[in-house]
Amino acid sequence: MRTARIPLETKPWRGAAAQLGSPRLTLALMALLAVCVIAVSRDFGPPAWILATPLALLAVNLAGALSTQPAFRTHSALLLFHLALLAVVALAAAGRLTYLKGAVELSEGEEFGGVLTQRESGPLHGDVIERVAFTNLGFTVYYEPGMKRAQTRNRVAFVDSSGAHREAVIGDDTPLKLSGYRFYTTPNKGFAPDFVWAPALGGPPVRGTIHLPSFPAQLTRQEIEWTPPGAAQALLTRLEIEERIVDLEKSWLLRPPREHALIIAAGREHVVLRPGESHRFSEGTLHYAGLRLWMGYSVFCDWTLPWLLAACALAAGALGWHYVVRFRREPWQSADPGPLACP
Repeated sequence: MRTARIPLETKPWRGAAAQLGSPRLTLALMALLAVCVIAVSRDFGPPAWILATPLALLAVNLAGALSTQPAFRTHSALLLFHLALLAVVALAAAGRLTYLKGAVELSEGEEFGGVLTQRESGPLHGDVIERVAFTNLGFTVYYEPGMKRAQTRNRVAFVDSSGAHREAVIGDDTPLKLSGYRFYTTPNKGFAPDFVWAPALGGPPVRGTIHLPSFPAQLTRQEIEWTPPGAAQALLTRLEIEERIVDLEKSWLLRPPREHALIIAAGREHVVLRPGESHRFSEGTLHYAGLRLWMGYSVFCDWTLPWLLAACALAAGALGWHYVVRFRREPWQSADPGPLACP
């Protein structure tokens, strides 16, 4: 008894793959991706899943086309281009599921302990950021006339992958790279009063800083309301600068003012504190140790970026190769017709 052989084109998996690789499905998925991009731009939902879903479906669609279209098996360059394109789409989907973007503020001398003040990340990012640490050793910000920010140089200390203690200078375009994360300085920075709070009911004193609004962006509004640890009443703290720091006519350097005072209001009680002075409130004693600076950092992590760059370069090269091979000019191959006969 002879067994009939099923032609390759009629195998069930090829029919399913052909449907997955349908050009009509490609157009529908591209339209879906456009809608998802608009939804993300208007904050209609979690950006990771909204973008990753159509990208993953496009990757499946392209894989289906690669497995069923015979043209890809006969044109090596075209096959390589679409494989690179498949890698781009798959990496883009993976990047949306594993990326992290955030922000953090650190006073001079303060160590980053893995906690971000703002965070946006993919659902599969993990908790690696919680094990990253570095210290803000201080910074300088140069301004040109007209309050135009020129350059930021921030010294940081960290422990590298070999366990060695190192220092580096970072800025807006020069990041600190730790465990796949990039930390950049930002225009967001300002003054940070350093306090020691001793509770009236006993307990160890607590030392820390508060961050006043960004300077000089909010030059005339240097005040903030905060509550000391363990206290119930909030303290309104305003910085009074008694010297000229900002110069609109020539270059200047951001620094803490030497002549300044803090106006602190607790209900109807108002006090003035200068560096080294203290005041006893109903819930504890507040000691003003001095004025520091704080810096705001942007944090970014996406492991797919270098692979995306490589895949895009490979796709561009393969597509160029395909068109060079297809449209190159053939050399002249004319046979010698011999002497021309006169009519």
